[in-house]
Amino acid sequence: MRRHRQLASLLCAVAIIFAAISTRAQNSDSGGVLGRVYCADTQKPARFANVRLQPAEGQDGSFGGRGGFATTGSDGSFRITGVSPGEYYVDVMMPGYIQPMRGMLNSFENLAPEERDRITAQLTRVNVALNQSANVQVMIYRGATIGGTVNFDDGSPAAGVSIQALLLPAGIGAKTVSSGSQQSFAGFARTDDRGQFRVTGLGDGTYIIFAAPRSIFPIYYGNTIERSHAKKFEVHAGDEVPGADIQIPAAGMHSVSGVVVSQQDGHALSRASVQLRLSSGDTGTISATTASDGTFKFNAVPDGKFTIQLLNAYDSTTRMGYASSGQALEVDGSDISDLIVNAAPRN
Repeated sequence: MRRHRQLASLLCAVAIIFAAISTRAQNSDSGGVLGRVYCADTQKPARFANVRLQPAEGQDGSFGGRGGFATTGSDGSFRITGVSPGEYYVDVMMPGYIQPMRGMLNSFENLAPEERDRITAQLTRVNVALNQSANVQVMIYRGATIGGTVNFDDGSPAAGVSIQALLLPAGIGAKTVSSGSQQSFAGFARTDDRGQFRVTGLGDGTYIIFAAPRSIFPIYYGNTIERSHAKKFEVHAGDEVPGADIQIPAAGMHSVSGVVVSQQDGHALSRASVQLRLSSGDTGTISATTASDGTFKFNAVPDGKFTIQLLNAYDSTTRMGYASSGQALEVDGSDISDLIVNAAPRN
């Protein structure tokens, strides 16, 4: 019995030694970052903010990788370990404060030079060395706020509606926002039970905002579904901009329904995606999927000129795919219930 205990103790000691060696081997090629985040407007710690390290330009690795994440404590401090050596930007996420990398989905090298310069000028950079902990102090700045109310045209509040803000390219001024303009995501909010919203943390720039109710076209500030007609906001960090009210139309909307059929013999296709797009080339789009009998329906379509776009049509019986196609559609004062969308077999 004593021998078994001795053997068990020996095996346990060996396991601990191997675990220590393994941990040391895993951490021997990394470093860390210790830091503290402060709010510039209050000079107080940024408490319980999210912090991530983003590899700087020219480094290998995909977006969001190699760095690490942490949450600040009640004193604004954070610690990130296991960081690969290299140059990083410290990206801090806290409601109401500017987050320069918000909405950024690509690495720095894929950004336009002016966009990259705009972002990096607002970030704190840190160098992580092998087996060392870098110390950094980060200051975050309160952004602008755009607030308003979203109602239906009968005056009732539109609760739970998604609101998005888009940052327009520098220097766009009074120019029209074309469908080809490179807007970037800048902020998000959702209306409360009274239809009210606040999009916060916006930096200096020109913005447009829109409400995105389910199953209908986005409605831009200015009460239009055309992005090119949206009213713009010129804001500076710290501004409070009220009165960005948006009205969602309910009266005067129409249903558009139809069926997707094979151009060869007219049989219905049960698997297809149908999109309704603005024929002006603007960005508005709503989508529907065909039912088992090939039918589809859009419930709230305003008067106007559109394009019916057919995508990913497929016949599960014959295992035949169909080419994408589009056809013109005009809605003028009444519902449309007999629309036929022909799908041509893919070559």
